[in-house]
Amino acid sequence: MQKRRFLPAAAVVLGGAGFLLRRWELSTAFEPSGLVTPGMPATMALTVLSVLAAVLCAAAGSALRKQDLGRFDALFALEGRPALLSGLVLSAFLLLAGAALELAQIPVSYRTAVDVLMANGTGSPILAAFLPAVLALLSLLSGIGILLAARKRARGQSVGPYSGLLLAPGFLGCLWLIAAYQSRAGDPVVQDYLYELLAIMCVLLSSYYLASFSYEDGKAGRCLCFSLLAVYFSITTLADGHDWASMALYGFGILYPLTVSVLLLSREGSPRTAHTSPAEEEQKTEGDPNER
Repeated sequence: MQKRRFLPAAAVVLGGAGFLLRRWELSTAFEPSGLVTPGMPATMALTVLSVLAAVLCAAAGSALRKQDLGRFDALFALEGRPALLSGLVLSAFLLLAGAALELAQIPVSYRTAVDVLMANGTGSPILAAFLPAVLALLSLLSGIGILLAARKRARGQSVGPYSGLLLAPGFLGCLWLIAAYQSRAGDPVVQDYLYELLAIMCVLLSSYYLASFSYEDGKAGRCLCFSLLAVYFSITTLADGHDWASMALYGFGILYPLTVSVLLLSREGSPRTAHTSPAEEEQKTEGDPNER
């Protein structure tokens, strides 16, 4: 019980400290030209904190590395757990809000790309509109998938093996990473966008390893490690001042992995059949002649 509360809370607290250090770094370590002054205390402190957070998350994941937590339905036992259900629902609505905000930005992005193309002869207005449109679509599908999966588990219904509902957040993370890097590719100062990319990569890996529980290859340790890191880096990068669509996605990147980490830790040390739903118990009873 203590570990289930401590580790997610520690990720949030470390993320808050990372946010403050990142604000300090942005205000003191960057020159007016945009270059970074080497050896600044803020940069060094944030680097040390990030390494410590990575070590803590890796140690937490290592503790679950050899644990068999069962399939997705057992892991996502939401009956009688309204706080966890609310976390999943809110994270899904953040994705839906992000999709709407991303679509609203497409005309502005397209006109800006056209102006750049007319002025400099570089850039692609089609690409500038295409990536946000696909990102919005995947955000929409991911939000719907999380809502449907959470609804099924809250009612004790099985999501089932090889569920497509769990794949969309992983695909969203892939395209989100591409779009974020594409917008920053011309920036030679990696420190400008380092924590942004680390946050997206951790959200992607958290979603990927969560989906693995539906595909007979659940990696509990890796899922917990990257879920906690996603919380830390997503909170830290909020200091970078993103647009509203990105803020909604980073909100998802905090709340969804945070809920997943609590679910993982609540299953640690439990037998494989713990937290099964009434439907699963009924199926088990029907298959056991001694229970008839």
